[in-house]
Amino acid sequence: MNEIEIINNLVSKELWFDFEIKSYDGFTLIIIGGIDLYYRWLVEITFSDVSFILLKSDWKANSALKAIEIIDNENAKNIKDLYYIEDNALLFSLNHEDVDADNANRYFIAAKQISYKLNN
Repeated sequence: MNEIEIINNLVSKELWFDFEIKSYDGFTLIIIGGIDLYYRWLVEITFSDVSFILLKSDWKANSALKAIEIIDNENAKNIKDLYYIEDNALLFSLNHEDVDADNANRYFIAAKQISYKLNN
């Protein structure tokens, strides 16, 4: 998915990257990210048709790891079964600075679509 590659590339260029939830209306989740969110954000990520979220309102990502990935293996099936997530939803995994060596400690969003906007 090209959107995810672009976001991950942007994050990997920085020494650190902060994220926070800008808004969530029960259907659309908007997350902003940047190196100084008090001053301005660099990327706005929109998840549409959201059916599940498991994350804090703000977090620091480890810029050495991929910021966002789609999980589509047996782990995804187990997580979807555990949290009763629709089978046709994409399961997005987000890293944060407390991710352990096995990437087991991640945040999750189940949504049908992702888009982004850069703030140049």
